Amino acid sequence: MQLTCTNCGARMSLETALNDVQARKALAAALSMPAQLGDRTLRYIGLFRPAQRSLTWPRFHRLLTELLAQIKDRSVTRNGITWPAPLETWEAALDQVMENRDTLR
Repeated sequence: MQLTCTNCGARMSLETALNDVQARKALAAALSMPAQLGDRTLRYIGLFRPAQRSLTWPRFHRLLTELLAQIKDRSVTRNGITWPAPLETWEAALDQVMENRDTLR
């Protein structure tokens, strides 16, 4: 089965991807993501791709699991402060980030 990245257009077989331990871990984490956030989350994590390079599986896995932990906790912690964040808030926040991605730093 051939996979095509919707962000960069790269193609590879599913079998090749699953030969990598970090890729398997990332896929397992992605499959545990709430359905309504799956696509949004993948596009958001794509923002962390270094210019002129691909996002590595270890970094993708780390970013995804950090985000997933907060999504499952229904909260966001920043600078030692925790705020409640139900799924609807995550949806709106990820949409807003993607709408403003050209002006983010």
